Amino acid sequence: MDVTEADAVEAVYAAAIAPDQWPAALQRIGRAFDCHFVCNLTRRVDRTAFRAVVQGVDTATHLAFLRRSHRDNPVGSRMAAMMRPGTAMRVSDALPRTELVRTALFAEYFEPNGLHHGLRMELWRSGPIATTMSLMRREARGDFDAAELATAQRLIPHLQRAIAVNQHLRAGELVRDAAFAALDRLRQAVMLLDSQGLVMHANRNAAALLAAGGAVRMIGRTLVASDQGAAGRCAAVLGRALPGRTAVPRAGALMLPRPDGAPPLTLVAMPLASGAGWEIAVAPSVLVCLHDPLAASRPSLRMLREVFGLTQSEAMLAGELMAGRAPREIAAQSRRSLPTVRSHLARLLAKTGADRQATLLQRLGTLPDDDLPDGGLPDDNLFD
Repeated sequence: MDVTEADAVEAVYAAAIAPDQWPAALQRIGRAFDCHFVCNLTRRVDRTAFRAVVQGVDTATHLAFLRRSHRDNPVGSRMAAMMRPGTAMRVSDALPRTELVRTALFAEYFEPNGLHHGLRMELWRSGPIATTMSLMRREARGDFDAAELATAQRLIPHLQRAIAVNQHLRAGELVRDAAFAALDRLRQAVMLLDSQGLVMHANRNAAALLAAGGAVRMIGRTLVASDQGAAGRCAAVLGRALPGRTAVPRAGALMLPRPDGAPPLTLVAMPLASGAGWEIAVAPSVLVCLHDPLAASRPSLRMLREVFGLTQSEAMLAGELMAGRAPREIAAQSRRSLPTVRSHLARLLAKTGADRQATLLQRLGTLPDDDLPDGGLPDDNLFD
């Protein structure tokens, strides 16, 4: 193994644990083969979706080329049919140069970017997903020789290990992201503490409480009670839930007064079992729930209509009632007669199965909030 090959292998393993290092790894691989173009491509086998890291051609230009021509690429399609994971092949062995130079692909993209001689490594294939690495160089450099094919074969196992590590880490990231997204959907304010008692994640409602600076606040990454009289008891409750602080971590709860005299928060700290399946580098040790009596549930009108079969007017009335407004106030604000509002209320009670307004509000209050903006996973999701 010469110096440039060893340098490339070292860069590949750096990229295995830090995927943002792939561009640097591709540069070193290009130097080992005297290539100006290197592309690491993950795609669906049916060629309908892809993800690429590229060196030697502007990334936006190459992605535009893939979107335009990837499905009909005669080079890629022919080589995919001829190769299996763990093998390397020259482009000229799949499509002779005399044929390549007559293709629209060559005229429109390869020749303008100096892509004359190529080599492909088939790295990984699992179900509908495949990963390949393509190297191409200028005409003057000539085609790849047998020694370079042997170098590619030696490099492939290292690339395969790096991809396996990347896949494992990515799976963990997706699980973590999904778990955190689920926490953000909760109506309750929730935080996760690590084994040192430091806040490692706060869902959106917990972040809002912290930003308000009321009953709880953060000093660095430490959660503390704002009220001096409750600060010691809060630290004790959190400490008892942490591993190693007591013989057996245990849950605890306390009331946290607000400086403005509003109803206090209720804090509940619960130890989390180790090995609970959290695919993140530092597993959470304590789940902290903060109940705010002022935080009322406000399901969307869409949810009210779908759950109870309400009309738009009935759903709007339900929302007004949940906001604490009386029928007379609603009638005045909406410029409707009080009998009309009461008629809607009667239908609302019938559809929800409630016998009176208090029962109706209790029933509506059990619905979850669903007013978060729609959000997706990273682009990798089209490969799932």
